[in-house]
Amino acid sequence: SVVISVPILALNAYFVGGACILLTPDDADTANPLVLPCAVLLSTFPNSGTSWTQAVFESSTGLLSEAVYDEGPPTPYPGIYVHGTLNNGGPNSARLQDPSRGECLFVKSHGRMNYNYLGPSSKYQRAVVLYRDREDNLDANLRYLTKIKSRAKDELRELCGLEEFVDWKDVDPKAYDMFVRLHSAAHKRFYCHAEQYPIPKLMVTYAQLLSDPYRTFGDIMVFSGYPTANITKAMEDNAPRSHTVHGSLQYVPVGGEECQGVADRLRELLKKASPCLRRAARILQF
Repeated sequence: SVVISVPILALNAYFVGGACILLTPDDADTANPLVLPCAVLLSTFPNSGTSWTQAVFESSTGLLSEAVYDEGPPTPYPGIYVHGTLNNGGPNSARLQDPSRGECLFVKSHGRMNYNYLGPSSKYQRAVVLYRDREDNLDANLRYLTKIKSRAKDELRELCGLEEFVDWKDVDPKAYDMFVRLHSAAHKRFYCHAEQYPIPKLMVTYAQLLSDPYRTFGDIMVFSGYPTANITKAMEDNAPRSHTVHGSLQYVPVGGEECQGVADRLRELLKKASPCLRRAARILQF
């Protein structure tokens, strides 16, 4: 089962009957851009199952998901954008959440969220944290660098002298080894930070999503305030593309000594990194 960190009092305060009713447009501090009517943070290290989770959310609820990135139309809430495009009209059109119905925003971020943005009267009241086995995530990030098509990718290719980043280990072993060290430190730093989120949080592994998607996505939707989400429809629309499970099914906390000094180690590695590696780290939001 997924790892849940939910104080009982917080659970009763944030959700009633499965719906988040903590804040409404009437009682939210509209002068404070940090406050959202009701928002669940989808907090993930890049390439850990984020897009799949957002697709399942949208398909199972008929609602849009959001992001902190300017990747779609702006929402009525400062700094929050639609993930994708608004599809107006038609019986299957996804729509924005209606806070008056207790519908919570589902907001993606790959960054380490500032703790000040997390809490009953702040921007996010709950967090779903996705974790992917480090080595499996490393391979996924290399595939991402290979497949993306953008100006940033063109600049990266020129800096690194490489077309297929999945072949990095064979083409430039020294640069690849440094990339692995950067990735390992950034991966660890992210989860050291996420484990300390001061709000109820659901820690979900990518291995769980693959091994039992119906149950795991169902847990995510209930936790996010959507107990009646149509997971069957969502899985028909978004069947897993891979069935190879890597790493532990259960989330294993990093914590303790593993986290001490990890941010400093990453900064030192970035100082020593080549322009190619620093650009790759920037694209992947290390």
